[in-house]
Amino acid sequence: MVVEIEKVISQLNDVAGVKGTFLVSMDGFIIAEALFREISKDDAGATLSASYGAISVSFDELKQGDVKFVIAEGEEGNVFLTSIDDSAVLGVISDTDASLGYIRIQMQKILPEVKSLL
Repeated sequence: MVVEIEKVISQLNDVAGVKGTFLVSMDGFIIAEALFREISKDDAGATLSASYGAISVSFDELKQGDVKFVIAEGEEGNVFLTSIDDSAVLGVISDTDASLGYIRIQMQKILPEVKSLL
């Protein structure tokens, strides 16, 4: 199963500017990944699931409904997050000059297939 998921999410690595992709459980464990750079997988899983959880709590408090998609832009790059049925978070790490909209569209395209593999 993990190999199949990695095959699907690694398709996102073909998008210009993408540095890597990952699928992390809501409790912070990496389910699958296709990362190019040296990133601590354990730290990435824990912090990204915690970040998504914190944003979800904020949305609840602000009465904005469920979080659909998160884009965080940083000095060195961007992070994209979206949940899959409240069981996992699909994420992409990109360069600063990557097309935010195009990455989002490509993530949405693979969501059904990733969901079917979980």
